[in-house]
Amino acid sequence: RVPDMNQVLSDVAPEVLRHGTALERSGYYSSLVQRDMRARRFVIGDDILDSARQSLRAALEANASIAVAQARFILGFALLFAGQTAEAEPTLTTAMETARRFGDAILEIRCLAYLLLISRLGYRLAQTQSLALETLARARAGVMRDYTGLACSCLAWVAWKERRLLGAERWLDEAQDEWSHLTFPYPFQWTGLLVSIAVRVDSSPLDVLLTSARKLITRELAQLSVAVEVALERADEAFDGGDACEARAAMH
Repeated sequence: RVPDMNQVLSDVAPEVLRHGTALERSGYYSSLVQRDMRARRFVIGDDILDSARQSLRAALEANASIAVAQARFILGFALLFAGQTAEAEPTLTTAMETARRFGDAILEIRCLAYLLLISRLGYRLAQTQSLALETLARARAGVMRDYTGLACSCLAWVAWKERRLLGAERWLDEAQDEWSHLTFPYPFQWTGLLVSIAVRVDSSPLDVLLTSARKLITRELAQLSVAVEVALERADEAFDGGDACEARAAMH
């Protein structure tokens, strides 16, 4: 709820920045990152990265191990969606190792999930398969359906890349089922929806494909690249205009 976050942050900022402890300042800057990422649909600018680095510096100043790990996770997460995976990967790995050492299973699973996504974005099929299975098992044990869905979507991606289309469809259906149980829209459903379109673009009815396409461009989900969003919007417009061939072509 970004407007509510704005109000709370506005209220606490003067006191936290003037009188807050290092740990409180770390939490404040972390909250800035989370607010701005949501408000901008996870399009990461230098200001968000600066806030994430300030959160980590303050946590290090406080010398609080779990707070440092949490701040590293926030920084690694922001770096990932800024496209800076070479720095994001070791940052998330260090955060995960600390979380594991201190028994913070939730933070460990979060780090693991986004290390999985880095592996997928790097087209490392074998590593993606391995990390996805590990994430799936750990997230199921922790009843973290956002990450079980992410793991299933990555297993679908591997199956699609290996031309195992029936396997891909099975994992896609499981991912959507996991996300459907959430009380909030998981912002990275593109990890499954784009694969779903790719797998089914020549076989599924257009209205089914357009359901996925429309969901991808809603403001509730992370923003895709301009080229992808334009193609999906063109498909939607062509379908509404009665041009089925153009609609399907736009989704290829």
